[in-house]
Amino acid sequence: DRRAVRAVSRRCDGEERSVVMATNKSVLSLATFSFGLAIGFIFCYVLFSIVLQEREEAAPVRILCWVMTGPQNLDKKTKHVKATWAQRCNKVLYMSSEENKDFPTVGLDTKEGRDQLYWKTIKAFQYVHDHHLDEADWFMKADDDTYVVVDNLRWLLSKHNPDDPIYFGRRFKPY
Repeated sequence: DRRAVRAVSRRCDGEERSVVMATNKSVLSLATFSFGLAIGFIFCYVLFSIVLQEREEAAPVRILCWVMTGPQNLDKKTKHVKATWAQRCNKVLYMSSEENKDFPTVGLDTKEGRDQLYWKTIKAFQYVHDHHLDEADWFMKADDDTYVVVDNLRWLLSKHNPDDPIYFGRRFKPY
């Protein structure tokens, strides 16, 4: 689809010279794409600079994460939580129905099963309150099949006063 226009021009000294001008759609498309790419890059750079500056200016947020798990899930699920997002928490506790000093998990002295989740959660709240209340500003409960972007959570929490009673979450209907 290349088209060229041949033009003849006459210089001041009288000599003729031919000029080839390309009117190629692909050249115009490339220029438009390059311009759009440059504008997009500048926009993203400015936006991310603002977000990063906000995060740096935010007060440090101490988060204690506790992960509800069970003895049968330590090698299947919980080890992956421990190797990934849990490392971003200031303090991490793994709550299980049984204690496991090797992992380690806190034994809550409950039975396993869906019908025991309520009591397991109540005992976990009580344990955190009794043993770790002064170690964090915020407390997050998660399950062993959850992935948390802790840096985003930290940014969200930085906008709130940890001394105000607040509970983030969603109530859902049981199965």
